[in-house]
Amino acid sequence: MKPLTHFLFTMAVMAPVLWLGDWLGLPFFLTAAAGFIALNYLLFAYNSRAMRVLRPIPERGYDRRREALERDEHVLFNLGFRKLDEFYLKSVSDVVVYAYEHRSEPVILCAYHAGVKSFCDFVTKFEGDVSLLTTTAGTAGAVRRPARRLAQIFKNLDYAQMFEEHRRGVAFLERQGLRASELPATSFRQFFVDSVQEFYDCGRRDRLFLLRFMGGFLTAAGQSYRRPLEQQYPAGLPREALAG
Repeated sequence: MKPLTHFLFTMAVMAPVLWLGDWLGLPFFLTAAAGFIALNYLLFAYNSRAMRVLRPIPERGYDRRREALERDEHVLFNLGFRKLDEFYLKSVSDVVVYAYEHRSEPVILCAYHAGVKSFCDFVTKFEGDVSLLTTTAGTAGAVRRPARRLAQIFKNLDYAQMFEEHRRGVAFLERQGLRASELPATSFRQFFVDSVQEFYDCGRRDRLFLLRFMGGFLTAAGQSYRRPLEQQYPAGLPREALAG
């Protein structure tokens, strides 16, 4: 969603809500809060559809994002990664995605550019439908993660440091008896869409999910994920982390 479209959409939702609140004589802060929640529910619903459609990157207007994503590609190539895919998500954040796979290790890297911010995910799948996410996106810890979806969040690290932290996490899980599994290159897009679908399915099952997510985002919740996996589980991986 383009910034102007996002602004107009916000106004289209908030203006009637604020007018109705004023007409009913409700306190402004209460009306504004209700409008904010309604707006985010609508944006959540929009994203739940838009994020599942992987589109070609538009030819116009995205050169700077491409340049930003490609600026450090030589670092990724030196770390053993190769380009796997690229696509565009016509979501609220309007995201360009570059995907890479490691040549010798079962690691997928997704680099995202949303115009005003960028972030990256390192992902490894394990047998038993377990996955490890090492990310720079703080929102990954805004709500409690489902069982088998392990995560560690790091800020202000470069690609080499992020990769090393991810490898440490993989090694920790392997010491717990988990075996990493390769993700066939032909299955990457389906894996990406399935991951998005899983997130939004959680939102639909839990009526308070969006409120929890917004609360976690605004209060910087999920601090436990902002540590290496071995520090999150100093006594070893508990059974409940893999249950469900």
